Amino acid sequence: MHLPNYFNKPSSPDFTYDIFNSFLQQRKGMIKPLRIDQKFIAGIGNVYSNEVLFCSRILPTRKSSTLSEKKSKISTSACVEF
Repeated sequence: MHLPNYFNKPSSPDFTYDIFNSFLQQRKGMIKPLRIDQKFIAGIGNVYSNEVLFCSRILPTRKSSTLSEKKSKISTSACVEF
């Protein structure tokens, strides 16, 4: 599967759970800085990132590669909602 370098916006048709989860699993850093990195996902700032993580019940300091499938799916759908 070819992964794009980044997602333009969570509303993009390329923003699917499978591709997004592959991105998360490849990263070793904390989830919060990854979410607000405009090179990774455009349009998700600090406030939206906080809301998505809160709704997903994910600590901002958690490593992105340690997310369970369930948490990753919840996070992906919350990201699209905001």
